[in-house]
Amino acid sequence: DETEHTTNTWLKIINLSSLLFTIVPPLNLIVPLLIIILKKEFSPISRKIISIQLVWTLIAIALFIIILMLHDWFNIQDKITMPIAILWIFANCILILRNAIAINNSKNPVIKPNINIL
Repeated sequence: DETEHTTNTWLKIINLSSLLFTIVPPLNLIVPLLIIILKKEFSPISRKIISIQLVWTLIAIALFIIILMLHDWFNIQDKITMPIAILWIFANCILILRNAIAINNSKNPVIKPNINIL
């Protein structure tokens, strides 16, 4: 029971460490990955957390490129492009917090979305 509690605690830390770096997309992936490696927490749930942030980061990069193209090619002003970035960061925060609640409330948490590429 003690090792299960410790594992659950590290899962919370791994998940919530992404929250601290949502505005810097590579770090929202690198920091939790470093924690997993240093603490040897290679559980299916920790891999799923990393998978989610990996996909999230790749989409954030694509959104950033799209925003630059909208701004440069079509001269769309920051009134439209800035809210896109802010909403994306906010959505990631909600996702991380939702998963933190799931980890906290269950021995076998259901992490959403169900992305598992690692």
